[in-house]
Amino acid sequence: MNYFSNVERHTNKRYNKYHSRFGVIDVETTANPFGSEVVEIGRVDLHHDDVILFGSDLVRPSCGIVELGSACHHLTNEQVAGCPTFDELVGRYLDLEGATGVDIFVAHN
Repeated sequence: MNYFSNVERHTNKRYNKYHSRFGVIDVETTANPFGSEVVEIGRVDLHHDDVILFGSDLVRPSCGIVELGSACHHLTNEQVAGCPTFDELVGRYLDLEGATGVDIFVAHN
């Protein structure tokens, strides 16, 4: 699935820090050296001088959280066992429908 297919709609806009809305996404991962997956996702929006809390969710990965990952973010396999998958959540966080008016996304892991 290509989650970034609608990003093209932003490429022709001129950047203006006073009129742009930024969606800032942070994720935590399983830290699995054979293929990490997201175990937590969160987002805040920045618009003018406002910080707008969008939300955060735990995410159920298809692989386990390794000890290194748990030591970093303190999440366990038991905590994420009944949570939605990344595919179930990502559309809302990336605003694929354009409902929140985000102009620029910034992501951090």
